[in-house]
Amino acid sequence: MKAILPVILIFLQIPTSITALRTGDHTSRNVSPNPATLAAFAEQPSISFLSVDELKELLRKKQQVFIIDARGADYDAGSTKIKGAVHIPPDEIEQRTKEIPRNKLVVAYCACPDDGGAISAAQTLMGLGYTRLKVLKGGWDAWNAAHGTVEPK
Repeated sequence: MKAILPVILIFLQIPTSITALRTGDHTSRNVSPNPATLAAFAEQPSISFLSVDELKELLRKKQQVFIIDARGADYDAGSTKIKGAVHIPPDEIEQRTKEIPRNKLVVAYCACPDDGGAISAAQTLMGLGYTRLKVLKGGWDAWNAAHGTVEPK
């Protein structure tokens, strides 16, 4: 992919270069992005992550945290979950918002190698106006590796 990108960029420059050759206009033309597009992009909040140690500390201090277990088939195959977690798959988030408090930090986790299910759940909640959201970095595997507290489902 890295080798293809410069070729694509050069290819995209060709029409401008040909026009410049025909018209004799060899000045650089920088295209300014649309201010409305920039503003919309800047306003989109990003997903932030929470480490296993940070979540353990919040739970140790008995902080108000609502934990979403966003695992899919891994949830069905396993027998435990993070202590206190509520299993809500990402595709059920919108239908189950009454279960998810707005006055607590919401932490989502999954068993995906890239935290994809938890990120999807958090993005859905962001779109619904939730603001106190985190994704557990490394998810279920990281929690187990750090001997985090679990309970039967």
